[in-house]
Amino acid sequence: MQETNKFVGHALRGGVLAMAMLLGGCGYAKQADVEDEIARLRQELQAGDDALGARVDGLNARMDGFERELRAFREEFNVTVQRFDDLVAFNVPVHFEFDKAEVRSSDRPVLDRFAAVMRHYYPNAVVTVEGFTDPAGSAAYNLRLGQARADAVKDYLVASGGLAADRVRAVS
Repeated sequence: MQETNKFVGHALRGGVLAMAMLLGGCGYAKQADVEDEIARLRQELQAGDDALGARVDGLNARMDGFERELRAFREEFNVTVQRFDDLVAFNVPVHFEFDKAEVRSSDRPVLDRFAAVMRHYYPNAVVTVEGFTDPAGSAAYNLRLGQARADAVKDYLVASGGLAADRVRAVS
């Protein structure tokens, strides 16, 4: 029986020691330590806020520049812009001679400006060039001519405008 009591005594002392270790691990912290930790967390939060503020300021400046660029683009070249949920549609007026599909030298400045805007503000965007014709001619002929015109603009945007060929599509 004495052996049993000795075992129980060790078990109780072990339990008390485990309880003291557990309480020591969770328990008491000095006021100064708590204040230091709170100050450290505040500094981390402030640094995060500062970084986020700088990023927001950068985005705002970029958006302001984009708005100025669009206004100038509209005024100088009569370009219209429509914004949708996940895309921006630019109506860039490029005109062709009757029955022709060559980009005229008078239309190159608007395409150059469009390419510059796309490279700067939408470097990863996919551009779809749409070719149109007047109603003269058959539907099949106009479809081919519209495609040839869209291809000519696409080729210009890639060759002279610096847009990636895999990011420019042409449709009639």
